[in-house]
Amino acid sequence: MTYKVYIAGKLSQREELHSVRERLWKLGYDTTPFHWIDDHNNGHGAEWAHQIALRDLDWIASADIVILDTTKPFSPDSGGGREFEFGYAAGKKMLWRVGPLKSAFHSLATRSWGSWEAMLADLEERNGK
Repeated sequence: MTYKVYIAGKLSQREELHSVRERLWKLGYDTTPFHWIDDHNNGHGAEWAHQIALRDLDWIASADIVILDTTKPFSPDSGGGREFEFGYAAGKKMLWRVGPLKSAFHSLATRSWGSWEAMLADLEERNGK
């Protein structure tokens, strides 16, 4: 079975997450549901934000696994989208976490790793690659 993966992370991590997506794809995971990494259209306004939110919720709904990235600290300016996405997926999707436990809700992840490198190495080992 090929699992569809959605990563809930910070927009400022696009570069880093782009390479993560590529490595997941090479391991056989369907990484198409999170095109936000490539979407550099930083529109403005309520209508644009509404459309982006609906698109992301559709992608989460189509995913099998939602990975929350907590490697970067939360800040009041970060928007909190990754936290909302993780909560939206809770109870519906497999939840994984990369980074430290920062909230009681982060403990809902069934698998966790301290870094992306650790996660990718683990998946590569499990997949024999």
